Amino acid sequence: MDSSGGNKPPPCMRCILLKHAINLIKRTVLFLLLSSLSLLLAAFGDYRGKWWNILAAVGVGAGFWIFLILGYISFYQLSKRRKEQEKGSRSQKDKQRPGIIVFFANPYARAADIAMVISFIATVVFQFVPFSEVVSLGSIAAFVFSAQMHGIFNGVNFQYIYKGEKHNRKRSVE
Repeated sequence: MDSSGGNKPPPCMRCILLKHAINLIKRTVLFLLLSSLSLLLAAFGDYRGKWWNILAAVGVGAGFWIFLILGYISFYQLSKRRKEQEKGSRSQKDKQRPGIIVFFANPYARAADIAMVISFIATVVFQFVPFSEVVSLGSIAAFVFSAQMHGIFNGVNFQYIYKGEKHNRKRSVE
């Protein structure tokens, strides 16, 4: 019995591993968001400007690559953990397609797919229509982030988490 007096099912091993996977996907999304947001500093960067312009110019490249690498290291850890989990079970490998070519696989993917299309259109428009450099960089940053989220949220690793969460919700109702 738990403190509220009700019976709570003991956590299954899959549920425990799923919590770790959720933390890894959150970390991945955070690092990739920071990587994309670092592109906004490009508006302030200039290698021939004052010291803070030079620092911003260096920060754009360094921030982008550092956070991008950290994001994909986190994603690699998630992928490795999922593969270890599935080792003992039958996997439907022949039915799995890379997330980059799948669309609308779940509600999160749907949001990322729509954001990707809108930000792509905005990026193209802002390249031809004279507009603020910050707005143009913002649309590029949004497109980079949403394109990455499209691949991740439609991919096999996120499907593992999404289906596991549905399993947990169903299990907690029973």
